[in-house]
This record gives sequence, structure tokens and C-alpha cells, in this order.
Amino acid sequence: MGFLKSLSQKSNNTKVVFQLLNAKDVEPSTKKPYESIIKDIATIKSFASGIIVPKDYIWPIKADKYLGLPTTVVADAHKSGLEVYASGFANDFFASYSYNYDPTAEYLQFFDKGDSVDGVVTDFPSTASNAICEMSNLPLKFTIYF
Repeated sequence: MGFLKSLSQKSNNTKVVFQLLNAKDVEPSTKKPYESIIKDIATIKSFASGIIVPKDYIWPIKADKYLGLPTTVVADAHKSGLEVYASGFANDFFASYSYNYDPTAEYLQFFDKGDSVDGVVTDFPSTASNAICEMSNLPLKFTIYF
């Protein structure tokens, strides 16, 4: 966070996107776990225009490997003017029984349920692109990063 804060103060034209890591990991400059940092959206907004969060920050997976209820991370970030990008998608890694082993269904969960993310970070852009093609109501600005 310290580096991004200094970067955002030097240029008004730079788009700064803050990546949060796993909830229990500690952010080096603040010495706080990411699970507490995400609760302070106003501080993040003071130096960033967007956030990249692991997908389970948005749709947590319960111990039984089914999806839990969605969090308010996307709505809270959007309310403050931050863009939200979900990360951690993989075709070759089991995520949740709720997706029936279909990675396209997983992407659709983030596009079509409640407040949609602004983009995804993935090693499998063709799967994300196919999921987007299945949606007719997605904003034209949706982004896939790989």
C-alpha cells in the first residue's frame, strides 16, 4: 500500500489498482491482514481506482465446498467509486460443487448474480470470453486480464 500511495500522489493520470491477497496474508507496509484492509474501502479509494480481489472475497466457499452467500465487497467498492476485478479463476482446479465442474458457470456467477465485477484476472482467457459471449446484458467495458 505504501508504494501505491506514493505513486498515486505523483501522478493524477496513473490508474492504480490495488491487489489484495489471501485474507490471512499480511500486507507488508501496514502489517495488517488483507481481511481487515478490505473493510476500509475509503482508505483504498484514497490511492487507488480499483481493486483486484481473490474470488472468494466475493463468493466465499463453505467447508462443504458449496458457495456461501455473497459478500458486499463489490457493492461497497462500487459505491465508493472503485472498480472490482476478481482473480483466482482456473479451468484445471476444482472450486465448488455449486459450479458442477463447469468453469464457465463459475465466471457467470461473477457476471450475472447481484452486483457484477468489472473484470476478471485469469490464466484461461478463452473460457472467460466464452462465458461473456453467453451473456447478452454485460456492459461493453468488461475486462479480462491474463
